[in-house]
Amino acid sequence: MSIDSSRKHEDDNNKVVERRSEYRGQTIVKAKALKHVAGQVTADTLGVNPDNVKVSIHDDESQLGFSLETPLSESDVIRCSVREDTTVFSLCESARQTITKRTEHITGHHIGDINMIIAGVEKEPKDEGRVR
Repeated sequence: MSIDSSRKHEDDNNKVVERRSEYRGQTIVKAKALKHVAGQVTADTLGVNPDNVKVSIHDDESQLGFSLETPLSESDVIRCSVREDTTVFSLCESARQTITKRTEHITGHHIGDINMIIAGVEKEPKDEGRVR
C-alpha cells in the first residue's frame, strides 16, 4: 500500500472523502498555548511588543473566544489622526479579521468573538544612531 500525503481523495462515486491516517493518536492544544499564539499573532498584526498583550479565553457558543488587551502602535494612532477614512475602530476591525484568520490557521480551532481592549499607545523605539 502506498502512502498518500493527501488526506482527502475521491471515492468511486466521485465523492470527496477523508482518508484515515496511519498514525493514530490525539493532539491537544492547551489553553496556555492558545493564549500564547493569540498574543503573538496580535502583537505581530498590530506591530507592538508581545509582552504588552494580555489574552484571556472564553467560550463563545462552543467556539473559542478571546479577550485581548493591547496597546496600539504609535504609527497606527498617527495614521488614524491624519486619514479621514481610518479610525481606531476600523483599525481594530481589520486587525480582528487578521488575528482570527491567522490564529485559526495556526491552531486549527474555530474562533468566535475577539473582544479588543485598547490599553494605550506604544511608542516606537527611536533610532539613536551609532553608539560611540
